[in-house]
Amino acid sequence: MTGLPKYKIIESFKISGRGTAVVIEEFVNVKAGKQIQVIVIRPDGTSFKAKAYQEWLLRRHSTLVEEVAFLLIDIEKDEVPANSLIELVDAEFSD
Repeated sequence: MTGLPKYKIIESFKISGRGTAVVIEEFVNVKAGKQIQVIVIRPDGTSFKAKAYQEWLLRRHSTLVEEVAFLLIDIEKDEVPANSLIELVDAEFSD
């Protein structure tokens, strides 16, 4: 792997015609609108590269919750099993 930080994927879901969104458990802020390369590492140690965009998810519980997700372009949900990790290979972070 690259030695970059790895973020645990806590949820994934399919967005028809776009790819699979993966939610991570940490807050990161990648520059908006920029496609980045990521590496998804499955629990069995296998991995694959994908193109991704950062997305913001807003959810209503008893309070509004904002979570970070990445849209993996042309990736099927079953390619990202539970407890996978994601590395943001060429991401530029915002303040």
